[in-house]
Amino acid sequence: MKQSGRDISLLLFLFVLAAFFRIYSYIFLRDFPLYKCPFPSSDVDFYMALAVFMHQDIPFVNGQPFYYSPLYGLFYYIASYITDNYLPVLTVLNIILGSTTGAGVYLILRKLNLNRLISFAGGVTFSLYDVAVIYDIFPLKTTTGIFLIVWGLFFLISWYIDRKSVSLVVSGILFGFTSLVYVNLLMFISVIAIYLGLKKLRYGVLFTIPVFITVGFTAFLNYMKTSEFIPVTAIGGIHFYIGNNQQANGTYTYIPGIRPSGFGHYHDSIVVAEELSGEKMTPGKASSFWRKQAFRFIINNPGDFVKLTMKKLMLFFNYFDIPNNINKNFLEDRIPFLKHMTVHSGVLLVFGISSFMFLIKERKLEILHIFLITCVLSVILFFVTDRYRLPAFIPLVIYIFFLSSKIPGWSKEKKLLFLATVLSAGFIVFHETGISRDDYDRISVKRLAVSADICKIRENSRMPDREYMLRLGYIYLHTGSYEQAYYYLEKAGTDNKKTENVLNYLRSKLKWYFSDMSE
Repeated sequence: MKQSGRDISLLLFLFVLAAFFRIYSYIFLRDFPLYKCPFPSSDVDFYMALAVFMHQDIPFVNGQPFYYSPLYGLFYYIASYITDNYLPVLTVLNIILGSTTGAGVYLILRKLNLNRLISFAGGVTFSLYDVAVIYDIFPLKTTTGIFLIVWGLFFLISWYIDRKSVSLVVSGILFGFTSLVYVNLLMFISVIAIYLGLKKLRYGVLFTIPVFITVGFTAFLNYMKTSEFIPVTAIGGIHFYIGNNQQANGTYTYIPGIRPSGFGHYHDSIVVAEELSGEKMTPGKASSFWRKQAFRFIINNPGDFVKLTMKKLMLFFNYFDIPNNINKNFLEDRIPFLKHMTVHSGVLLVFGISSFMFLIKERKLEILHIFLITCVLSVILFFVTDRYRLPAFIPLVIYIFFLSSKIPGWSKEKKLLFLATVLSAGFIVFHETGISRDDYDRISVKRLAVSADICKIRENSRMPDREYMLRLGYIYLHTGSYEQAYYYLEKAGTDNKKTENVLNYLRSKLKWYFSDMSE
C-alpha cells in the first residue's frame, strides 16, 4: 500500500494531535511534586539512581546484570552522560515516540484495507487513550515498549499482507528489543515464531534470528557478569511468586522482607531466599528458588490457583486501571479537562472484547489474535497492573474499527446479537472487583508529601552541600530506599555518632552487596 499525500497529511495530523495532548498534560504536571521530584524508589527515581551509580562505579550496580531493563537502563546512562539535565531529554523522547503510536495504528488499519476515515478514527482513539497519554510524559520504559510493539505489529502484518521478507526481519528486530522492555512478551515472540515456522521454515528463521541476536547479546553480558545463563532478567522468579502465593490477590502484593522496588525485587529477594533456604544464592538461583515456591503453591492448592487466575482474568478485563508506580487516576485529576477529552479503558474493553468475539474467525487478524491471547496469558501468569495490560489495547482498538466497517452490511438480527454482546461485556468490564481507587489515592497523598519535601530540599540553593546530602539521605532512609540513603549519607561524611550508626545499620540492610564485595 503506497501512501498518498492525503495519508501523509492524516499521519502528520495524528502525530501533532497526540503530541499536543502529551505536552498539554506535561505542562500541568511538570511542577507537581510527585512528577518533579519522584517518590523514593519509584521507577523514575530508581533509574536516576542507576545512572548515578553506574557513572560513579558504585557497588550497588557494579558487576550485576542490568536485568532492570537493559534497554532503558542504557538510555538513562547515555543521557546522563551527555547532560546533567537529562530527564527532560528523555521526557521529550518519550513524547515523540508515544505520539507516533496512533499513526502506527492508522497504518495497520490501512494495511488491513480499511478506508481512511475509519483508520483515522482508530489512530485518534489510540492517540487519546488516557493511560498511554500519562505514561508517555514520564521518562520510563513503558512508552518505548508500546512504540516497539505497535511498529513491530505493523511490519508483521505488512509481511502477512505483502509477504516481503524485509518486513519480517524488521519486525523481528523490533520485537527483539521489545523483549528487553516487556519481558512477558517473550511468550508472544515464541508463539509467533512457531506460527511463522509452520507456514514456512524460512519465515520463522527470518523473524527469530534478530530476536536471538538481541536476547543473546543481553544473555552474554549477564553471563560475563554473573557466570549464569540469564537471558534478560533475574527477577522473573520473584515476580512469578508475587502473583502466585497464598496471599496473592491478582495484583501486586507485598512479600515480607522484600521492598516493592527495583532494588528490592533483585537484592532483597536474594537475601530472603538465602534466609529461607539456608544456602548462598546467586541471582539466577534466587530467581529459580522463588519460581519453585510459586509452583509449590500452585501444585498444593490447585483450587485456590484456579480462583486466583479467574480473579486475575476479571482484573485484566476490568475498567479500573490498577496503578503500578504511577497512579494515573490521581494524576489525571490534576490536569484540567483531560479526563473528558481522552478515551478510557472501560469503553475500549467493552467494545474491544465484543468486536473480538465477532472477528475471531477473521484470517487477516490471526497475528493480532495471537498477540492478544498471549498478552493476556503472560500477564495473568504474574499479576495485573495498568502498564502490564497496556499492550493488549493495541489489538482491541484495531478490532473495534475493523468491525465498524462491517456492521453497516449486517442483518438486523446480527446487529441485535452484537448489542447483546456489548451489554454482556459491559457487565463484565464494569463489575466491581474489590480493588479500590481510594486505597491507591491514599498512598499517593502520602507519597505527595514526601515528594514535596524532596522538592524543597533540592530547590534550596543556599543549603550547604553536607546538609543537602544528610536531609535527602534521611528521607530515603525513612522510605526504605537504603541504596540511595547510603549513597547520600556516605557523601555527607561521618563526623558524628548518629550518622555512623545509621551507616552501620544500612550496611546490615545491604549486607548482600557488602558481603559480595568482601569476597
